[in-house]
Amino acid sequence: MDKQKSVKEKQKIFSWKAPEYEFREKSADWFWIVAIISSALIVASIVFDNFLFAVIIFIAAFSLMLYGARKPKEIEISIGEKGITIDDRFYDFSELKSFWIEKAEEKTKLLLKTRSLVSVIDVELREDEEKIRDFLRVRLKEEEIEEPLSFTLARLIGL
Repeated sequence: MDKQKSVKEKQKIFSWKAPEYEFREKSADWFWIVAIISSALIVASIVFDNFLFAVIIFIAAFSLMLYGARKPKEIEISIGEKGITIDDRFYDFSELKSFWIEKAEEKTKLLLKTRSLVSVIDVELREDEEKIRDFLRVRLKEEEIEEPLSFTLARLIGL
């Protein structure tokens, strides 16, 4: 096991830790707004005899509030000769289409476009961006990647 770990460590060229996602502190008002809107939708679904939709709204609102209160954990991101590891998930370079390094506010993000259903992955970049850009250009296409609509909507509702 230790031998396997040391081989993995040698394959890392860049490695850093970053939060799982950008956390925004929620006020009590945010939770009240979610509760009021979801309650109104539940009442409307019951009035229209759509009990399944009422249950779905309840579960969605409950999940949204749990997720909104959860603080992100620190994850490890590493880039090696074969691919990129984010937390415990390894992405071979063949699974990735392109990359983009974006400066947003005080933070720099590494955006990765994948060939899978999850089309864009973003992680906070806490290493030398020029060295990483030079390294990734040899292995992936560098193209501007637009942030998906789901990311924008999540930011708008305060997630």
